[in-house]
Amino acid sequence: VLDVRGRGLMIGVQLDEKLPVKEVQLALIKEGFIAGTAGGNVLRLVPPLVIEEAQLQAFAAALDKVIGERA
Repeated sequence: VLDVRGRGLMIGVQLDEKLPVKEVQLALIKEGFIAGTAGGNVLRLVPPLVIEEAQLQAFAAALDKVIGERA
């Protein structure tokens, strides 16, 4: 992860070029989470405003797993 930017829950996670964002996006879908992409190599996260803490923690764990498997 090179950079994290955004406002509130609208977040862009810029990934290193060695880690294709499409690959991460597809792996997250297999983990049960939908994420978009934005320009270059940015993973776009726009969760609902009513998301619960447990759901955020589950997503963070899935993202960590997906990136760790590809690093």
